[in-house]
Amino acid sequence: MTMTIFSSIPRSLIIWLISCIFRKNLKERKKWVKKYFYLVRINTLIAIRVDLFSYMEISNCKIIQLNKNNDHRGQLTFIEGNKDVPFTIKRIYYFHNVPSDCKRGAHAHKNNLQILIALNGSFEVNIDNGMSKKNYLLNNAQQGLYIGEMIWRELKNFSPDAICLVLASQLYDSSDYIYNYEDFLNLILSTVQ
Repeated sequence: MTMTIFSSIPRSLIIWLISCIFRKNLKERKKWVKKYFYLVRINTLIAIRVDLFSYMEISNCKIIQLNKNNDHRGQLTFIEGNKDVPFTIKRIYYFHNVPSDCKRGAHAHKNNLQILIALNGSFEVNIDNGMSKKNYLLNNAQQGLYIGEMIWRELKNFSPDAICLVLASQLYDSSDYIYNYEDFLNLILSTVQ
């Protein structure tokens, strides 16, 4: 009977559950299992209910190839909102001259979608949805990293010539930012429950 229950659960979810159960710290282990998994008894069948919303999936964050035209005059890269990127572009900003030992970001957005582009130089982007993490090296002006809402991001290891261009789906709104990582995790947990 147990085999039947677990055969309908994706293998990656089972691996993730096992990694949560075998965390080193017992208190942390209980917290993760309690918060993310609910065992529900339906007749004699035990089912695992997991509420992971697609907007928090780290797999939704991805590198997007940008359009380009090459000719004898050079290279032109262009971006059109709702066509080349999955949202209407409402805000564009960039930062540069970032010291190599300095970190940028260290926040998440509740609703804002973004594309990060290394116009020049290189930098690393670490993203985190509270359950898994992924790292990217951005060093190509023809590529952008799409980051959805409720994804923690941190930018670091800037080359001296790095320029990071950010395309955003929303105008600046301070209430959309989550600057404290613990607050970010608590917000995810409250969304899952």
